[in-house]
Amino acid sequence: MSKAKPYKVCPKCGCNLDWGEQCDCEARQEAAAEAAQSAAQPVTAKEARKNWRGPVLMPGA
Repeated sequence: MSKAKPYKVCPKCGCNLDWGEQCDCEARQEAAAEAAQSAAQPVTAKEARKNWRGPVLMPGA
């Protein structure tokens, strides 16, 4: 029976990583910052019309 190598801890976020695994905490932080920035911007009427899907018709209702 072989012994598994111990996990390591990311020094930036404290995430437990398997041996050889790279942490993606920087990518997650960038994505969260980008999402927060886009959520803070108001939606224009043109964008609202583009994203509007209309009513959903359910069969049998």
